[in-house]
Amino acid sequence: MEHSKFTGTLTLQRFCQRAKKEKEKEKERGKAKEKEMEENQREKEQEKKRERERKAREREREEEGKKTDTAGGASSGDKRKMMLTDQAPPMSLDLPPEGMREKTGGGAELSGKFDAGTIVSIDVVDLDKAGGFGGGTGDGTQALALPLLCAEELYGFDLSLAARCAMSTVKEFLDRHKDDAWMRIVFVEVSGSPALEALRAQCMVSDKRLVVAQSSDQASISQLGERNLPCQFVAVESEPFFHKGARPARRRARHIYDKSGKEGSPMSLGKTTSDRYNKMHGKTGDAYAVELSPTSPLRETSKCHTVIHVIVPSRNDKHKTEECYMKDDVAGAKMLKKCYSNLFDNFYQLSPKRSVTNAAAGDEHMAEKHAGEAADGSAAAGGAGETAQESNSLEF
Repeated sequence: MEHSKFTGTLTLQRFCQRAKKEKEKEKERGKAKEKEMEENQREKEQEKKRERERKAREREREEEGKKTDTAGGASSGDKRKMMLTDQAPPMSLDLPPEGMREKTGGGAELSGKFDAGTIVSIDVVDLDKAGGFGGGTGDGTQALALPLLCAEELYGFDLSLAARCAMSTVKEFLDRHKDDAWMRIVFVEVSGSPALEALRAQCMVSDKRLVVAQSSDQASISQLGERNLPCQFVAVESEPFFHKGARPARRRARHIYDKSGKEGSPMSLGKTTSDRYNKMHGKTGDAYAVELSPTSPLRETSKCHTVIHVIVPSRNDKHKTEECYMKDDVAGAKMLKKCYSNLFDNFYQLSPKRSVTNAAAGDEHMAEKHAGEAADGSAAAGGAGETAQESNSLEF
């Protein structure tokens, strides 16, 4: 009798403990849901703010155009077109379908070599329009999708500088691999965002292998397969402790993580990353590739098989005590260009399409680059007093 009473008491205690744990879990889930709802609300508010700013800019442009026309002068678009036409004769490019193109600044369509400082017009692919781009895996290309690195306010970078670093490094990379027609570099940004405008304003690349795409959906970079612009590689902004596989706070990287699979599941990017790099500490400026699980939704629906983590720098004074902090714009720009360079080299080395000849050239470039980095020593570090004396100017 006493034994059965003891057993019953023990069972009741266990039941109460389980009930308490379930209640705590339910409370945590509720908090997580509330937090997610707050984040979504913030994103919607930011999107509305961007839309209002975009409309305000359009109104300003229209008013300026009317004033210029009244004065009998040429519009800014005409002036830009004249300037570009004087620099080089117009040549045709392989462009997206007519309905998918949005022309910027009325500039001429140009092709060929330009000085690093020459700004050219660029066609922006609208991912929200039916039909998509049609330039993905079907024609044998290998594509790398990425945002404009360090464009979020969190990083404290001037957007014009960030865009110029991006475009100058893209130009160097594509010029180095002129014969590799199979590759595509695809920048994906939100329609009307300051980052997209910065890319347009600083574009110095006239090459069909560079694609700039826009969408009103902030998660579009994780949906490129569904939008008929499949990219086999996608880059995410990461921090030195990326190997832990934690879901990032950064909005753009978070979309990639969420699409890769349920957090903590074997197919998720976080789990795949922690398994691949274990306790490896990332270095600012470096890039680390992770092959996704074959069952990952990001791989099945978006056709992306590799995610490349880029350990990005910061110019935000809140990060002064962290190794990613860059003490000035010169150091920040040099590190940002290093990020792009390592990202593109990872993409090139891992792409199965590269020819034997160009692969040898790429390997030679990688060897030279690593030798240069070894000679430079700590010159790449920007913020912790470890840097060698740097010049006050940066050449693009």
